[in-house]
Amino acid sequence: SSALFLRNIPLDTTPPLPAHREDWSALEEEVCLTTVQVNGLLFNGSPSSQILKVLRPLCQELCKGLRENSEKIYMESIVRLANSSNSADSYFSLNALLGSQDLVLKPLGETGIVLKGQNAPPEMPPTDLTLYQANGHLHAVLTESTTYGLFRRSDVKGK
Repeated sequence: SSALFLRNIPLDTTPPLPAHREDWSALEEEVCLTTVQVNGLLFNGSPSSQILKVLRPLCQELCKGLRENSEKIYMESIVRLANSSNSADSYFSLNALLGSQDLVLKPLGETGIVLKGQNAPPEMPPTDLTLYQANGHLHAVLTESTTYGLFRRSDVKGK
């Protein structure tokens, strides 16, 4: 069967930063459990991941000599790396493109629908974050894969 894929959707806004320490702890824990590549260095998702110990100093180093606040960059990176905030952003952006009340997006895989004949969720590449300084500015490129299925609303009602 032939499948069509939307390869890229830019997200223009940064999700709001959590206001409470407990929320931050949950986001940082979520990022630790996510397989992430930061500037080419791979961190396998686990409770003992060292990503937080690397990301904060990286942000500090890259912000030297810039007007950017390294802690703000670190915090925005954590929010963007957390699947819960990133997948919500992509879901609402994609859903807005549909333009039909009869169609609905549903996440596929571990947290969503598993298609008939599919034993496991699709293998996803690691989330990739590249931070760099160029021409006096800090740049970030974040690539994350989220898989959605497009269904008729009547087919998924109550599921």
